[in-house]
Amino acid sequence: MCGDALSRLGFSTIDGIDISAAMLAEAARKVRDNGGPVYRQLLQADLTQTIAIDDGTYDGLVCAGTFTHGHLGPESLNEVWRIAAPGSICSIGINANHYRDAGFAAKIAEDDERQVISLIDLVDIETYTTPQPDVTPGNDRAKVLVCSVNARA
Repeated sequence: MCGDALSRLGFSTIDGIDISAAMLAEAARKVRDNGGPVYRQLLQADLTQTIAIDDGTYDGLVCAGTFTHGHLGPESLNEVWRIAAPGSICSIGINANHYRDAGFAAKIAEDDERQVISLIDLVDIETYTTPQPDVTPGNDRAKVLVCSVNARA
């Protein structure tokens, strides 16, 4: 859904990364209005490991659905920062409970203080526009981090 939305906004080069082969297969079915694929490439990868992408590859990153269920901790942000080009803008959604309880707040504050990133905004949002019967109460909020990645020393 994210790549499709970015495509409709006019972004032309969109890559997708997911640990799930099933999600990547779903993403591969997405097409632009002109019939071309939404994604330039799709990569199955685990953010707890170094992924097969060069340092500083991307001018912008969006993480949607990545930091939602607690399977990835804040240390995985290091890999996001690594593949982002200096000056790139990142928008990262994080389940509000995990943001508070799993150490994301401390990690982001530390990375901002060390000037790894520059915090632009941190927004608290409702995850769903309508109530979802299978969502645990209290698990319906997210923090959306918007930051820029700074030049590496």
